[in-house]
Amino acid sequence: MIAVLILCAHISATVGLDHTIVGTKEFRIGSDNNVLLNFHGYSGTARVIAFLQTLPRRRRIFARTQETVNVDAPVLLRFNVSQTDLVEPSNGGDMYVELHVNVEQSRRNFRETIPVLLNFTSGYMFVTTDRPAYRPGEEMNVVAMLTDQNLRKAVNVPVEIIYKVMDHI
Repeated sequence: MIAVLILCAHISATVGLDHTIVGTKEFRIGSDNNVLLNFHGYSGTARVIAFLQTLPRRRRIFARTQETVNVDAPVLLRFNVSQTDLVEPSNGGDMYVELHVNVEQSRRNFRETIPVLLNFTSGYMFVTTDRPAYRPGEEMNVVAMLTDQNLRKAVNVPVEIIYKVMDHI
């Protein structure tokens, strides 16, 4: 779990007096997105209710999970957001959902609401050259590798690479 979060490089954490919620700052559409819930000073079990809600108008609740968990160990929550979950069309800007986490345990309850950016990209592109610098007029050799969201080689994906040459160097 930690390796996956570090790989994403965009980590968000919410810390309460008795809990920590750690996850990525953005959820990728069509992919499993993990959130880790840690309890501090709890013992026994607790009821965890977690769900996502569309923003800005909060019209729809989806990806709801409810379970009784052992609070002596971290709890892994998984959310998968699909295009059909989103009832409000994007206006071309950033699109968010709200992550709601409610925990109930006899006398110790808490609620957290965290905005999460949605990422509509479908994979990654790694680009490298054979050298770090070139002289004017030299041929540049570029290699690009496309992967899906799980870092497996992507095939038959149309790609457009635009490179710009810096002037006045």
